[in-house]
Amino acid sequence: MKDSSGTPVAKAESSEALLAAFLETDLQGDPGMCREVLTFLKQAKKKYKKGGGAERQLSFSGNGHVLEARKNEIIISSQYDDTLSPYHLKRKKLKKIVKRWLKFIETGE
Repeated sequence: MKDSSGTPVAKAESSEALLAAFLETDLQGDPGMCREVLTFLKQAKKKYKKGGGAERQLSFSGNGHVLEARKNEIIISSQYDDTLSPYHLKRKKLKKIVKRWLKFIETGE
């Protein structure tokens, strides 16, 4: 859905508010940023598939949120609001969500 000015808006349950905020403030309507996140997720998959990663976490910083990669999980944290609990989800789920967001901003579907 888009607001009256054409800005993409994410609908989410209250438990997924941080995920929605990430989509709206970090990915916005920018296909390039979506592709950067998809590349980050691919790098995380490769790193942990090879058995690496115990010594150093992969992270990605956007406009207002940080993504931290763990073995099969991504943690989304706010960079500016410490009162918000981090949101945990499977890497595959975030990949699917980002791909849907990319399709939505490119085609309106």
